[in-house]
Amino acid sequence: MNCTFDVSYLKILSLNNLPESELATLVSECLCMQVYKNGSADLTGIGVIVALLMQLIIAIFFWIVGWLDEIAIPVIWKSYSPRSYLQWVTNHHGTCLWTQLVITFTLCLAGLIRETQRADITGVYESASILDSIIVSLLSLYLTTLSFFPDLCIVNGNFRFIKNGPKKTALFRERTVFFYVSSVMTTAFGLFAILITFWGAQMENLLQQCADFADRENLPWKAAAIKPMHGNGSGVFVTEYISTTSSALLSLVLWFSMRLLSTNEQIQPPKWRRVFVILITGLSIYLIYEACKSFGDLLNERQGMDLLWKDQIGQNVWGIGQIAAPLSWAPLIVDMAFGLIEQCNSKSDKEEDTKLYVYVC
Repeated sequence: MNCTFDVSYLKILSLNNLPESELATLVSECLCMQVYKNGSADLTGIGVIVALLMQLIIAIFFWIVGWLDEIAIPVIWKSYSPRSYLQWVTNHHGTCLWTQLVITFTLCLAGLIRETQRADITGVYESASILDSIIVSLLSLYLTTLSFFPDLCIVNGNFRFIKNGPKKTALFRERTVFFYVSSVMTTAFGLFAILITFWGAQMENLLQQCADFADRENLPWKAAAIKPMHGNGSGVFVTEYISTTSSALLSLVLWFSMRLLSTNEQIQPPKWRRVFVILITGLSIYLIYEACKSFGDLLNERQGMDLLWKDQIGQNVWGIGQIAAPLSWAPLIVDMAFGLIEQCNSKSDKEEDTKLYVYVC
């Protein structure tokens, strides 16, 4: 399809303010192609999609082990004991947390720069992919953070802080402060990038008409057309993510409060700690749902770009960046694999020592 004319951002906004009946007669496939510009396919490339999926799966896995298995279930079910064979996972929790922070920081900063660089309209698909990838990455970071309690264990449903846990040296405190500051900066970059996409909310009528036009004309991209907030498809609107952002920030406030108000002595925990655990668990499950939903929306946007522009944007090409993206998780995965092998060997050695002891006795 050849679209010879260009439509400015302000021109599209002025068209959006027309009555729906009049706007419907003006909408053409060419006009919609200006709104659905192909843009950059970096975030919908095959390598980045795989990397984001790995990031989300790793975050959920560490949350299940670090929070659900070691804290939430033992607090609610006192007779439950954390699975000892999963200890090798928690040994790499700190490494995973820093890896999540670096990757999320990079993605949020890159998304913010990309949104501020555009001259007119980046394109609905690219803006939506930036928003959804940032949401997936941020929530993965938050889930990993919520499950990070290196100096806490649960005994008979009670909190016990390990006296020989990580020493609070000056370097440890500096790293902690650096992590908190970096996390705040990462969140700020991500939220600013999301807010810039607010222009999409000003185009509800036009997006709806383009979606209706694609469906009416049976165009190939109708299955992945982005609809406004009142539609049934994925959206690019800030208001759609208010509950997600609020839930994430609330869960982090509860997590930080639980760490701040807890002492280093073994005491019978007050009821508020159990309430905090239950609230954080519920909010975390909601964040997992939203992260998975945003990843599904990202796949929908990838499908839409593919249907509109086919091989013109090369999102199925394994370029240097697409290869490097999933490999960013290679150090953590390799380290965890060696940790698992070491634990299995250690367990085998203990079993051999037990058999030898029984034989000698």
